Amino acid sequence: MQQELILNTGLFENSQDTVHEVIYNRLDLPHYNNGKTFRYDAEEFRNVVSLFKDVPLIFAKTHPKNIGKLPLEDALKEVDGKLIGTPQDVFVNNTGTLFRGSVIITDPEANELVNSGKALLSTAFLANPDEKGVLRNLVPNHILVYPSDTGIPPGDFAALFLNQSEKNGLSDNMTEEPKNDTMEYAKELIQHQTMIQNQSEKISEMSEMIFNQKTEIADLKTTVEQKESLIVQKDELITNMASDIETLKSKVVELSQTLEDIKISEKNKRRERIFNQYAPGIKKQFEPRKEEIFDDGKYEELIFEMNQAQVGLKLPPTEESGTEEIQNQGEVKTAGVSVEKNPDTGKLEAKVIKVGA
Repeated sequence: MQQELILNTGLFENSQDTVHEVIYNRLDLPHYNNGKTFRYDAEEFRNVVSLFKDVPLIFAKTHPKNIGKLPLEDALKEVDGKLIGTPQDVFVNNTGTLFRGSVIITDPEANELVNSGKALLSTAFLANPDEKGVLRNLVPNHILVYPSDTGIPPGDFAALFLNQSEKNGLSDNMTEEPKNDTMEYAKELIQHQTMIQNQSEKISEMSEMIFNQKTEIADLKTTVEQKESLIVQKDELITNMASDIETLKSKVVELSQTLEDIKISEKNKRRERIFNQYAPGIKKQFEPRKEEIFDDGKYEELIFEMNQAQVGLKLPPTEESGTEEIQNQGEVKTAGVSVEKNPDTGKLEAKVIKVGA
């Protein structure tokens, strides 16, 4: 969106004519408006010189805000303003340093203020600053003549009113030495403005440096906040992983217990089969102690005693051979039983000494 820039303000000098030659602005220096720095491009002004010839030349104590938005009569009523003439012969000089032209002032009151040195000049236009602050897409809005006692300071001391005579005129390339008081005053004003502009540039550079430093601090703060966020995420991840690990540990314990229960169940089933393979008389004799086969501390002693009780009937079953059925009980004659510890299993085993079948 284009913004209105109230720029190119300058002091008129004495003249007895109603046609006044004007320097609207210097184009080779930076300008300041609302705390911002702007630069001009001579080609941008050359492209719109014809449009400046058609803008209203207004007398008021403040800039109209609605020129082009409201009917001209209504926009002027808002600031108690009036039309006082027209601009003409608007151009950019050959070196691209000055934006110049003439104004025809037909209003006696305004012309008297101009001739008495009590009026200021200001040009308002719309523009779009680019990324470097150079004004683009200029659209002229109006030219204002206003009393100098309003307190509005000049925006550009190079903007001047000049006599049209060759003797008193300012050359196009500004290389001629002025020969009268007006030109000396113009030269002094331009020098003064240049010093102001240089100081303003330094202030602008310092402001930009401070802004960059603030930006760097903000970036560092953002980086710290991002790192803190990552640390929080890391802590949450560690907490979640620790919780998952505890869940897995619980599952391992549960599965381990289930496997252990299965092993014990299978072992007990196997030992019960061994108990049931003894002769009926032996089983009946040891029935009150049957539960001891499930006790690891009593199992071997119980089997040893049951084997001794069954000596003379057959080779007693062991845990390894306990799945075999007992057949042909009493057919094997024995001479005795020897009890030995199996070096592989570490268990006591009874061995029957056979003498024939």
